[in-house]
Amino acid sequence: MELIIKLFAKYRELYGGEIKITIDKNEITLKELLNILNKNSINIKDDFYQGKAIISINCDVVDSDDVVVKASDEIVIYPPVSGG
Repeated sequence: MELIIKLFAKYRELYGGEIKITIDKNEITLKELLNILNKNSINIKDDFYQGKAIISINCDVVDSDDVVVKASDEIVIYPPVSGG
């Protein structure tokens, strides 16, 4: 399956607007996806576990890495919103 991950803010600046990954499975956990990204020098994993990256799947923010990701899912990664 092919996953398309959309990136915003600092992640877009570091890695571009989209990441396409081809995987030999029909579904994987978010933990597996973060490990694949990390192996490809896309260092979002630590930010997610430290609360410095927000990941949404199909417009739902996830806070656990055991969520299952499928090919049709919309995956978006962005930093927490801040301002004054």
